[in-house]
Amino acid sequence: LLAKGGGLHFPSKSFIEEDIKATSQYNAERLESTIQKIREKITLRKIKVGWFRHVDKCVSGKELFEVLKQLDHKYTKGSNAFDMFDYLCDKGYVHCVNAKTLSGRFEPTENTFYRFQYDRDDVPANWTVPWTREYRNPMLVSTQLLQRVKKMFDLLLSNGEDQIDKEIPKIKRSEEYKKFVSLIGELQGVNLSQLFRKSKLLFFLNVYQAMYIHCMIEMNEKRFEKKGWLQWALSFLWTDDMTQHFYYNISGANYNLQDLKHGVLRGNKKPPWNYLRRFRDLDPRNQLPNLDEPRILLIVKDFPEIPTDIYIFHDLKDFEETINLGCKDYITKHVCVDEPLGELSLPELFRVYAVDFNTSVANTIKWIFNYLPSKERSLL
Repeated sequence: LLAKGGGLHFPSKSFIEEDIKATSQYNAERLESTIQKIREKITLRKIKVGWFRHVDKCVSGKELFEVLKQLDHKYTKGSNAFDMFDYLCDKGYVHCVNAKTLSGRFEPTENTFYRFQYDRDDVPANWTVPWTREYRNPMLVSTQLLQRVKKMFDLLLSNGEDQIDKEIPKIKRSEEYKKFVSLIGELQGVNLSQLFRKSKLLFFLNVYQAMYIHCMIEMNEKRFEKKGWLQWALSFLWTDDMTQHFYYNISGANYNLQDLKHGVLRGNKKPPWNYLRRFRDLDPRNQLPNLDEPRILLIVKDFPEIPTDIYIFHDLKDFEETINLGCKDYITKHVCVDEPLGELSLPELFRVYAVDFNTSVANTIKWIFNYLPSKERSLL
């Protein structure tokens, strides 16, 4: 429909939705590809939106409008570009940060600023790309995500652990990483009620590893961000654990790495040097209460430790084989039997989590013995 006199194009939302369904013009993959191309062309900046508030990574409506028109001949006609951004705003891909119009529609002006969902830091890390497709089986989702993470992890370590900081920017620019970021949104709507207790353990083991590597990649950039004078001054009073602010929304509930490790995978045991558990008894995030499986500690690391490897848990049949492989790899790398000195050196993990390994040193050594290589076992 054309507004009389002004020539502005204002089709109804029902018209847009019907057109989308009929032509498949705005399918999810094409949308995400278009958004990435737009982000590569625009200049993001910080804007002031109040007396004391600034918002990072914003762009004016006018610049967005002009970039899209230049990007694809389909949008040369301004009305098509307008419809596209109107749809992106409606579906949550783009947000207005400094104005709310009466119509709620996209405004291609210099004074109206927008921010992509991908650039927001006030939402879960798996909400940066809205999920618009059907939700699949949780185990299938977690294994496929971790398979992508495994490829990225191998690239991170391709030149050794000391070169990871140099490899991370390359990973962030890769298509594999962009695809991963667009797929983790599915976790927010998976139905965990269809999983049995043991299957939930496998699901959360996969998700923890995926989230851990994702956090490593994202936090590496934040470590070098410039801080304001107040943040700099406060940093002398206490250390801000950046991983506390990195979290996923899984099946409608928010979890950070500490929640997943101590609240779920350790059966809601108290974290080391803490007086309180992560979750209360009736907290819906308490998915595996009283779980006693110390082997997971050799796979789920404490940030910023570099994982030994990525272990993908496909189903219950391969659970024992996969988790035992993880234990053997960790113990082979970190436990040292020194024959000349007659000493057995254990990593700090076994002291910190002694309660998980039957508390006494003798019991811990008996537990480790089963995973030592044959040579070290005979020496011991």
